[in-house]
Amino acid sequence: MATPFAIRPADDADPARIIALTCDAPAAIRQLIDLPWRLSASALTFAADARCCVASDGSLLGFAAWQAPWAALDMLIRPGPGYTIRPLAGAAEVDDYVALHRAAFGSHSMTSAWRRRALGMPTYRPDLDLVAVAPDGGLAGFCVGWLDSARRVGQVEPIGTHPAHQRRGLGRALLDEMFRRFAAHGAVTAIVETENVRSPAQGLYASAGFQPTHRVLRKGTYVKA
Repeated sequence: MATPFAIRPADDADPARIIALTCDAPAAIRQLIDLPWRLSASALTFAADARCCVASDGSLLGFAAWQAPWAALDMLIRPGPGYTIRPLAGAAEVDDYVALHRAAFGSHSMTSAWRRRALGMPTYRPDLDLVAVAPDGGLAGFCVGWLDSARRVGQVEPIGTHPAHQRRGLGRALLDEMFRRFAAHGAVTAIVETENVRSPAQGLYASAGFQPTHRVLRKGTYVKA
């Protein structure tokens, strides 16, 4: 069962708890290092501009703070209790991954044959094929990374979360871990693509620091298998 939580306006006692929460964030989230400076800005009124997500036991699960003068949104969501992130267990876990992928996208386009072929691609790196595992041992989310070592660029494709595990910070946690691994491989830039109709995905990418650079116009539409 998911831990009950509530969203409430932040107050003057929350900055210390927010900063403590960010101390446990992955090192790849560099924009949080100077968060105390932004939280002390006069443009930020906690009751009006910041929200905290609090569990039933009073622990802080996440926060969001908006500063209109600079169009700056700071946020962090802690993954739910008991989730772990690890690499996919190779071919032995392909069928479980396919079921997860189909549930995440509401499509049957992903197949076991496709996924197995991906494992054999020359640039495939097992350590960049990540899954989030739920407390019951089932797969809850995934994030696959591809690396261009010569250009020092990493690309995320695909990423998704099972509908039963969404809105718990798993997508952001997977991205943060992927960023850490990209950096360990020497990448200095990360890219991702999404459709303009996928608002949740766009919100996730914006919160992780991605900015739009190109727009691709395509004629036609996708058809569910």
